[in-house]
Order: sequence, then structure tokens, then C-alpha cells
Amino acid sequence: MAEATIDYPRGVTFEEVWAALKETDRQIIERMEKLRKWVEPKGDTRRYQGAIAGAIMSDALRAHILENGFYAIEQTGDTVQVSVPEGNAVREW
Repeated sequence: MAEATIDYPRGVTFEEVWAALKETDRQIIERMEKLRKWVEPKGDTRRYQGAIAGAIMSDALRAHILENGFYAIEQTGDTVQVSVPEGNAVREW
């Protein structure tokens, strides 16, 4: 597993990259909630969004990730494909 953040003026996207997803979506959501609680006292009011990336992702897994408000990032050869939840309803913390 690897982690990365993408920082931009109005928010931050936190990514987890897995060869095979080993955590449940509930565990990942809990980690996002902990992150929000950690940065809030420091005056960080940016919005935090989550992304889950994997080398191989089934249609069912991609749908599940999107239904829970995360970006789904998957490898497509030399590039990646980013799927966005329907209606661009990305969950924010």
C-alpha cells in the first residue's frame, strides 16, 4: 500500500494505492475522519476527498468505491483512468 496527497487551493485529495484492497471501506472512512479531526485544530479548513487506486479493479469493486463517495483510480497500461462518483458526488471531510 502507498499513500499520496494532492494539494490544491480549496482542498486536498488523499489517495491510497493497493495492489489488492485489504481494508474495508469503513476502515478507510474512519481514517479520513481521523485525518479531519487531526487537521481541524491546526486551522486547516480545506476540504478533504478520498481516492482508492488499484492495478486491477473489478466492476463490482469500482462501483462500491464510487457509491461510497471516493474516486476510483485504476491502471490502464501506461496511464490511469479516474472514475468519479455519479453526479460528481465526491464525499468530503
